[in-house]
Amino acid sequence: MSRFLSHVRSFAGISSSKGRVFICFFHFFEAFQPILYAQATARFSTNPDFRNEDEPLEVYRQRYLKAFSHPELDGWWLRRHLQNLHLDDNIPDTEMVSAALKACRKMNELSLAIRFIESLAVKSAVDPSHYDKLIASVKPVMDELGIPSLKELGYDKPELALVQPFDDYN
Repeated sequence: MSRFLSHVRSFAGISSSKGRVFICFFHFFEAFQPILYAQATARFSTNPDFRNEDEPLEVYRQRYLKAFSHPELDGWWLRRHLQNLHLDDNIPDTEMVSAALKACRKMNELSLAIRFIESLAVKSAVDPSHYDKLIASVKPVMDELGIPSLKELGYDKPELALVQPFDDYN
């Protein structure tokens, strides 16, 4: 243990004089910087093949289309794929939304399909017209699968919410 501490002291700029310990914080954080930041960058991407690179759009689309149409898809994997899709910083296109809704219907998960549609509404809160166009293009698939829209359910406006005077999206 003392050998480890002496290594850390020499590496991090820690010195002692007459029983006092002096720490150079610049060297301390510089020494442990790779350890501190390695985990954050490793968990940034949802695709392990493209950790620190830009994933091409077609590869991205095909990955989710393949995942939602997988024959052995179960409820856990469906939720995982929807979570990863929600964590990505974009709004999925109509083909991906249709595949996700069909997967939800195949698993008989109406509540998950409605929550997925709600997440699309939240993600497109900056430009609500994009959400309207997306739902209009997916509406035939929703009618075919028997999935109601948020407006049909009354979920488009909150029931008991107070008006926020500083909300930019109202």
